[in-house]
Amino acid sequence: MYKNKVRKLNIKSNKITKGSQVNSFVGIFLTSIAWTIILSIVTWAIAALGWFAIGVIWKRQLFLPQNIKDTAIALILLGLWLLVIFTFFALWKRYNYNKYYLHNKRSVEPLIDTPEPLKWKELNIDPGSESSKTRGG
Repeated sequence: MYKNKVRKLNIKSNKITKGSQVNSFVGIFLTSIAWTIILSIVTWAIAALGWFAIGVIWKRQLFLPQNIKDTAIALILLGLWLLVIFTFFALWKRYNYNKYYLHNKRSVEPLIDTPEPLKWKELNIDPGSESSKTRGG
């Protein structure tokens, strides 16, 4: 009785064919693509909710009639911080211009508008010429 149960559990064919390997690869590939899309959508949704929450918090906490002085100070500090960043990048641009661009020895050649003529010719076969006749005939 035990042997009958074991025989029923045995699988007749346990071979992996080339078609099944391709199908499993395609299945894994499509599953990976689906999970990538799902995770990217979820990530974008979480980021959008975060930005919305930041906006709501700023609106509730920063722009209050009794906190006009604090709001003005925050906006002035934000403007000063942007000015510092802009000045840093402007100085960095000037530094790179003076150090690298002015000392650039490479020359830029203009693009060729028309291609050069071909230096080879096609083989023309003329059946009536002497050189194309077969010998020994």
